[in-house]
Amino acid sequence: PVRQGQAAFAGTPDAPVLEVTAAEGTVETIESAHYLIATGTRPWVPLIQGLDGVEYLTSTSAMELSERPDSLLVLGGGYVALELAQMFARLGSKVPLLVRSRLASKEEPEVSRSLQEVFADEGIRVVRRAVPSRVARDTVTGQVVVMAEVSGGEQEFRADEILVALGRRPVTEGLNLEAVGVKTGEAGQIVVTDQLQTANPRVWAGGDVTGHPEFVYVAARHGTIVAENAFTDANTSVDYTRMPRVTFTGPAIGAVGMTEKEVIAAGIRCDCRVLPLEYVPRALVNRDMRGFIKMVANADTGEILGLTAVAKDAGVARTLVYHYFPGKKDLLRAVLESEADQLLADTDIDPSLSPRDNAEAALRAYLTRFHSASGGLRELYATGDPAGINTIVERSRATHIERILALTRAEDTP
Repeated sequence: PVRQGQAAFAGTPDAPVLEVTAAEGTVETIESAHYLIATGTRPWVPLIQGLDGVEYLTSTSAMELSERPDSLLVLGGGYVALELAQMFARLGSKVPLLVRSRLASKEEPEVSRSLQEVFADEGIRVVRRAVPSRVARDTVTGQVVVMAEVSGGEQEFRADEILVALGRRPVTEGLNLEAVGVKTGEAGQIVVTDQLQTANPRVWAGGDVTGHPEFVYVAARHGTIVAENAFTDANTSVDYTRMPRVTFTGPAIGAVGMTEKEVIAAGIRCDCRVLPLEYVPRALVNRDMRGFIKMVANADTGEILGLTAVAKDAGVARTLVYHYFPGKKDLLRAVLESEADQLLADTDIDPSLSPRDNAEAALRAYLTRFHSASGGLRELYATGDPAGINTIVERSRATHIERILALTRAEDTP
């Protein structure tokens, strides 16, 4: 059964219980063999002079607006700030973005540079190394006025509304965790083992409240792990080695695995390559060459440790390729064949031509585009085996020639 109310732990570490206070004030005591804390997070608002005196927006309240503000000042450079800044800009708001370091600072530096170019093209002003110091509401214009330290000097920023998107913090206040021996970290997150067990063996935690990556699929996996470990002694551990992550900007940021910085910090010799989208056939067909694909591999073994892409639908294509094709040659083959499939599907059909002529035109277009990109791909995914790479390229081309011929024969059949 579901209980509604405010919950808090009571009892002792050896005999924990949960007390649920209902809206009418009645208290129910619940005793269980195991407890799971999954209270999530809430938007974090820093202590900035005057901020409490203005009606600022968070990622939650911004979605509840009934009217679009003419201008919106965004504080933050993480995924929430990026997505909402671009959304409001595309809805017609004038959007300046104040960022302490760089956009998407946890991702590859190429991501920041690429997104900053995209935002500039869309009229979003990105101000880096900006630290807000004071906030007030202009009584004459009604606008929010923010004073910020920018690269050593003070600047003023004005907007109709201000959105605070500087991260989130775990919701653990009022749970009385110390009564049952559950420990928390500096940001309030519940400290857990790799098996998601707290300092109290009967209390578990999962999802954002643990301070682990804040994704829905991570929380869902946590629930499964806790159930297995609590009731079957499975001793299953969390593993984020190949966890995909996506930021839904346009173009999107798709990444999985380690970044170049993480690989170097781990003492692994890195073979890191960046491919601009101008060398990717699908980007040429989509007429959107903003972005790149970056591969991070172990230089000694050839194992792919991470992929990052800024591109249309980057979060879907690249994470799937990473999960199913762990080797360089297999990845090259997958990329070539998937791009060729898209080229073939996107080829314009001339209704004045016969099916065979259309197929020949498609083949010519495919080969032209394929060869214009394959040089860059071969350089990017060089494995020290030129003959092997050429074999992959020719095999892919031959496969698609056969597909076109089969299509032609099928359409010519009465």
